[in-house]
Amino acid sequence: MTSGKLDTSIFKTKTLETLLNALLEVTTQKNLLVLDSRIIPLVNYLTPFSALKSHSHIEATINLDEFVRKLRDEPTLLGQFHSLIIIMDSAYDDSVSYLRKFLPSLPSKATTLIFRNLTKSLLFQVNEIGSLGLTFEDVIYSERAGTEFDANPFLTVRNWPTYALPLEENLLSLSRQDLDIQSYLNNPLHEVSDLADALVDITANLPLSFQNFFGKGDNACLLLDNFEKRLAARSTTLSEFETYELLKVGVNTDLVVLERNLDFISVLLTQLSYGGLVREVLEDEEFGIIETERLEDEELENKQKIRLDDPLYERFKNLNFSSIGHNLKKTAQELQGEFDSRHQASTINEIKNFVSNLGGLTSKQTDLKKHTSISEYIIKEFNVEGAGVPECVESASDSTLFFQNDLFELDYRAAIQAITKITNRGQYPLQLVVKFVVVLSNLQSNNEGIRLKDYEILKAEILQSYGVYPALFLLQKLEYHKILKVQPEGHSTSLFPFSLGSTPLETTTVASPGYKQSPLAGMPITGSCLKDFFLLANQLNLLPPLPETYNPETVEDFTTYPNQSFFYPGNYVPIVSRLVEALYLRAFMVNRPLNNLYKRPNWIGLNLSKFLAGNEIDKALVSEEQYAFPKKPQPQTSPFKEELVLVVMMGGITYSELVAMRYLESRMNEKFFKRVRIQKKLVVLTAGGFIKGDTLIGGLLK
Repeated sequence: MTSGKLDTSIFKTKTLETLLNALLEVTTQKNLLVLDSRIIPLVNYLTPFSALKSHSHIEATINLDEFVRKLRDEPTLLGQFHSLIIIMDSAYDDSVSYLRKFLPSLPSKATTLIFRNLTKSLLFQVNEIGSLGLTFEDVIYSERAGTEFDANPFLTVRNWPTYALPLEENLLSLSRQDLDIQSYLNNPLHEVSDLADALVDITANLPLSFQNFFGKGDNACLLLDNFEKRLAARSTTLSEFETYELLKVGVNTDLVVLERNLDFISVLLTQLSYGGLVREVLEDEEFGIIETERLEDEELENKQKIRLDDPLYERFKNLNFSSIGHNLKKTAQELQGEFDSRHQASTINEIKNFVSNLGGLTSKQTDLKKHTSISEYIIKEFNVEGAGVPECVESASDSTLFFQNDLFELDYRAAIQAITKITNRGQYPLQLVVKFVVVLSNLQSNNEGIRLKDYEILKAEILQSYGVYPALFLLQKLEYHKILKVQPEGHSTSLFPFSLGSTPLETTTVASPGYKQSPLAGMPITGSCLKDFFLLANQLNLLPPLPETYNPETVEDFTTYPNQSFFYPGNYVPIVSRLVEALYLRAFMVNRPLNNLYKRPNWIGLNLSKFLAGNEIDKALVSEEQYAFPKKPQPQTSPFKEELVLVVMMGGITYSELVAMRYLESRMNEKFFKRVRIQKKLVVLTAGGFIKGDTLIGGLLK
């Protein structure tokens, strides 16, 4: 969440307002609220249920599945209520089947159907099933849509438009479960359209003055092209005064659009930030809610679900997990000191102050116990504790985290043998073994992937150890989407980590200021864009070395880590965060192309098309004179000027990639922008929730 001109909490407020406006249609006093269980987390995030009940005179609440069952088995149930309010989400494919189950059998009782982001296709089905004659414009634009229709005077249909929501610090999300990684792989144009709509909404509600457009990837460039046309159409509707005001008070904004196929490695590796690792080992829903049934803690198990929004989580979420033990111990000592202070209270006022703070201390104690239980479960799940290896593990290579470190260090032949060995043992679940295979295939030079002969042997071992189904189905799906890269017969895998040969021809665009290839040139791709990982790693310093004497276990502030490599195994820095960083700073690079920091940000000199397939956009929307930074450091008394880097991440983002973006924001401001009195805010926009390896692999199995 941001403040000042960039207060993104406005979108949460507006989403709640549109829901309350949709409920204005209900004027009766004793109402039954029916909620699709999948939309309950969103409603809980927006407002307490008690406030919603008071606003709409709700007598009772029931989930949709139970409502359908009771409507069939207990037809007299609805007699005690004056009207029904049913809230559903248009995103789900089963919405129509639910409507067919209950809509024809509803009694002659006032019913308000509210759909989140109603679509034309769903309204067509509602009209057919409910015998209505509504047009899309009736529902979208009419204040009391449907009341003038006599075909079914008891049924009213309302739309509930929602906005990108500030689910986490530095994150806006459409919270669309239908726009997940599988949607991106199978139908990226759907996400292109909806994210372009979201950008239009953001532009309409925040005073953004776009300075530059950057895009990497076919679908990313298509989205930029789509949004640019809408932005141009909007600018024609602004008066001269509005245009002047936007230039005068608007927040300078760089729009960067990236997509998932630039880096599947970050998705498949185990995340090492605390917030990411919690989501790796526990089933998580949107809005920071996790399931606790796996935790060996009766108090937490009884709650079934908990929300990660407590102060202690806010302190821990960005830290490498190895730092958590030290911070838990320090928190426990601080809490013990506060409890011990009660014995030193001698005056009435001191005792009164302690008693008044007792509730806060109890809350801190509960949070400490919660995160201690979560940390214990993580240690048990990954067989690691700090930098050591527990007795139950035969060697360091038997730990999943250590094995992932090894994947970046072993040569090709040794890596193949290591994966074959653990496959034979059957010591890891199928999904984890497949992750190792896919990561290895993406780490190869010259876009070659795993040699076909080696892959056939690996595949045979996997099928023998885990069965034909679902192993074969999963491997075929990964090959089909070009996430698992297999070298065609006749090619040979390079024996050296850095390839000196030419790369296969791909659909690319060489970036230059203001130049843009039509994003419609060629079919957009969603498979891996990596041409040569180690050449890219060398160019963008994706595997930076760590100081020999550095100890991360005592770190309390994640911005003090020497680089972004503390959030993944193998000291790996996510490609997407490096691409954003390279626009503004080049200090992290080993071989630094010339870049004038006092001119517009750019990717000039990086030769990204040599390492990553797909179209590329690097376009200035204003002249360099308008964009130029102050040429000298500004007085420390000068006020900071707010500027925004808006990163759109198609296909979703991992929690640790978001942490890397937060780290980057801090470093950019501290290392450069602070002395010219500019405060850069980096905000990521996604369509769905956080993704992880199990989200990708598990989704392909469905």
